[in-house]
Amino acid sequence: MKPWVRRLLAAALLVGGCVGIAILAANTPTLFGQGGIVVVLTVGWLVLFAAAAVAGVMLWREAPGGLGLALGLYLLQVPVLATSPLHWTWFTGIQVAVQLAGAGRDSNLVMNLHFGANGQFFLGSNVAVASFGLNLFALAAVVLLLRAWRRPRGGSDGEGRA
Repeated sequence: MKPWVRRLLAAALLVGGCVGIAILAANTPTLFGQGGIVVVLTVGWLVLFAAAAVAGVMLWREAPGGLGLALGLYLLQVPVLATSPLHWTWFTGIQVAVQLAGAGRDSNLVMNLHFGANGQFFLGSNVAVASFGLNLFALAAVVLLLRAWRRPRGGSDGEGRA
């Protein structure tokens, strides 16, 4: 993997993770005030965003385990779902989402570009129009990280498994 690509992927994780933590920290009194499952979900999001920030630093420094952690976190960012039983989207840094919303003649292809951080998870949600999509940035990151992980140390571009 080219150094600038690795740094871009690392920066997206690091900056997005820090933005996500900051957003949650700013809203913690409100979220924790709701109690119950909201507290559990908030802590879960905090862990994910913190893991992203740590993975960004590890990937930037080429630390052992950085590729694997970044790969797992980018895999979680690929799906963009909004259905009646499940709604899931999560990204750190950059999201280029392409979604197909609706069904049959009433379907629309939607593309969104987002910078920063976001996480949404609803189970048992009720949506009027279901949509299924992919975060193309995260998908490209997964492909690039897999290629770098599978390349033996000292590959053609001088970088190997971290």
